[in-house]
Amino acid sequence: MIFPSIEELYDMNLDNLLILKKNIENNKIVNNIPLDENDLDFYDENNFYSKETMLKFVNNEINERNQMNNILNFFLKSDINQILNENNEKFNENFNENFNENLIISLKSKLFEKEQEIQNLENFNKNLKDENLLLIKEKNSLEIKLKDLTNENKILNIDLNNKKQINKNLFEENENLKLEIKNFYNKISFINKKKKKTEINEKNEKKIEINEKNEKKYEKNEKKIKINEKNKYKKKEKKEKKEKKDRKAPKRAISACFFYQKERRESLKKEQPNLDNKNLISKMLEEWNKMKDSEKTKYNNLALKDKERYEKELKIYYMNKNKNNNEESDE
Repeated sequence: MIFPSIEELYDMNLDNLLILKKNIENNKIVNNIPLDENDLDFYDENNFYSKETMLKFVNNEINERNQMNNILNFFLKSDINQILNENNEKFNENFNENFNENLIISLKSKLFEKEQEIQNLENFNKNLKDENLLLIKEKNSLEIKLKDLTNENKILNIDLNNKKQINKNLFEENENLKLEIKNFYNKISFINKKKKKTEINEKNEKKIEINEKNEKKYEKNEKKIKINEKNKYKKKEKKEKKEKKDRKAPKRAISACFFYQKERRESLKKEQPNLDNKNLISKMLEEWNKMKDSEKTKYNNLALKDKERYEKELKIYYMNKNKNNNEESDE
C-alpha cells in the first residue's frame, strides 16, 4: 500500500485511519512522496516520510476524529436526557403505543437535526483544514521566497566583497603607479642634474682649453713679434743689398705652393672676406698641406717649368754679364 497525501488523510473516516495505522505499524505502507525542501525534518535518508512522521500524521487525525465524536455524543446525550426529563411524567401517566411512536418521531427529528449539526461541523472543520492547507502552502512559498532572498543576499554580499577587493587592488595599483612615476621623475631630475654638471664641467674644460690656447697664442705672438723685429732688420739689410744687386738679373723660380696660392687667393677672399692677408696665407698653407699628391701634380709641373725658365734666363744673364766685363777689360 502507498501512504496517502495529506489532503486524502483529511477526508478519511475513523475506521480507515485505524486500518492505516495498523498497516504502518506492520510496515505494510510504502511512501513515494517526493522531497520537499521546506519539510526536511519530516524525511528520512531516502527522502521519504519516516515511519514516525506517518504515525504522527495518522494519530493526529484519529485524535481529531475522536474529539469530534465525543463532542457529538455529549450533545446527543444531553438532548436525549432533557427530552426524557421533560416527558418523564407523561411516560408514567400514559405509557402507551401512541406516546412511544410520538417520542420516537421526536427523537428521530432531534437526531436528524444533530446529524445536520454534526455535518455542518464536519464541513466547517474541513473548510478549516482547507484553509490550514492553503496557509501551509503560503508559508512554504514564503519560506522558498525567503530562501531565494537569502541566497540573493549572499550573492550580493559576495559581489560586494569582490568589488571591495577589486577597489582595494585598484587603489594599490594606483599607489604603485604613483610611486613608479615619482621614481621616474626622480631619475629624470637626477639625469638632468648629471647632464648639467657634465655640461658645466665641459664648458669649464673648454674655457680652460681656450685659456691655455690663448696663452699659447700669446706666447707665439710674442715670439712672432720678436721674430718680426729681427726679420724687419734683416729685410732692411736685404733691401740695401738688393739695391746694390743688378736689376737685369732674372726673377727667381716660384715654388708649387706659391702657384697654388696665386690661383686660390681670389676665390678664398670671396668665400671669407673678413680674413686679413696673414690669415689668408695661413689658411692656404693649411689647405696645401692637407692636399693629396695627385692634386699637387698640376702645381708641381708649373714649378718645374718655372725652374727651367729661371735656369735658361740665368745662363743668358751670366753670358751677357761676362761679355760686358770682357769689353770693359779690353778698353
